[in-house]
Amino acid sequence: MKKNISFLSDSNTFRSSISNPAFDWTEKSYPSESFKWYHKAYQQGCEESIVRIAYAYFHGYGIKKDMPKAFSILKENEKRFPNNTDIKHFLLECYKHEISRQKK
Repeated sequence: MKKNISFLSDSNTFRSSISNPAFDWTEKSYPSESFKWYHKAYQQGCEESIVRIAYAYFHGYGIKKDMPKAFSILKENEKRFPNNTDIKHFLLECYKHEISRQKK
């Protein structure tokens, strides 16, 4: 199956690129509760939660929208997980949209 790398356009595009169907910020009744649990997993070093947390910050799902924070999370974990293609693709999209140059 071909992965779609356009993470920033809409939630449907992003969901089609992620294999875990439990990740669905737009149809959950409690996005802030979802964010809370993904953030706990992220704090404990869960690799899968990195892109999900960055995506939540980027779009403001369950948390205040903060695109530079999303970029920062991805950049911090790029070397830690060098084989994670979702991190690389999302970073590529951030660079394309010049998010790395935005102030925090």
